[in-house]
Amino acid sequence: MQERTYFVEFVCVDCGQTRTMKLETVRGKEIDRGCLCGIVCTECDDLAKAKSAKKWKEEKALDRLEKSGFPIGKVSAWCYGDAKRNKALEEWIWTNRNEALWIAGYPQIGKTFAALRCAMDESEKGRLVRWTQGNDLFGGYVDALRESSAKASAYIRGFLSCDLLVVDDIDDPGRFTFTAGQLMYKLLDGIKNDRAKRIWITCNILKGELRGMFESDNHGAKVEERLRDRFRVWGGAPAAPGGELNK
Repeated sequence: MQERTYFVEFVCVDCGQTRTMKLETVRGKEIDRGCLCGIVCTECDDLAKAKSAKKWKEEKALDRLEKSGFPIGKVSAWCYGDAKRNKALEEWIWTNRNEALWIAGYPQIGKTFAALRCAMDESEKGRLVRWTQGNDLFGGYVDALRESSAKASAYIRGFLSCDLLVVDDIDDPGRFTFTAGQLMYKLLDGIKNDRAKRIWITCNILKGELRGMFESDNHGAKVEERLRDRFRVWGGAPAAPGGELNK
């Protein structure tokens, strides 16, 4: 018996629209119309698949960012539009994204979210990006140093192994102890000696305050020297080459 094709109408359970479906008889019989319930049309099915693929992609991206140290709560706030944006700072960071950046200024002006937005873009482009908070950075170094100087050196190398290191609120712990100052200038030395490496630092330290934050004036002087030599500066931090404020 030769089978034949026929068309039946059904109501899509997702969009509620009446649709047409092409079927083929089975042993010369058409399908019982009563079976045509709970059917989703092709358009709605494709849309659901696209949404599922998009969600999977977003979840993978968030997982990658979380493993790189990104603050997922702030990432979510940015993605869903709750972040306080500083578009001028975002533009400045993006324009100078291939450089070492010192992003200084008063609290709550959007430094973290601007750095976050641009760092996420760098990660999406395949760069190896690592994000850390200032207190976590210093705390980890102190713990490593307690074990041995070799562990401390390996700790620094670990942060310098990425394409871009973002240190958020580097002044969060307050005054830089001798150990914190040592870590600061060793990190900046690593960036200075390898021009392919980048570091972005956000802080609330304004111009003229940085050196006084160090317990060791020697460390403060070394850090200021490295900033002048290697960094572009936003805000009131020490002057960068070519001017007090590079915007």
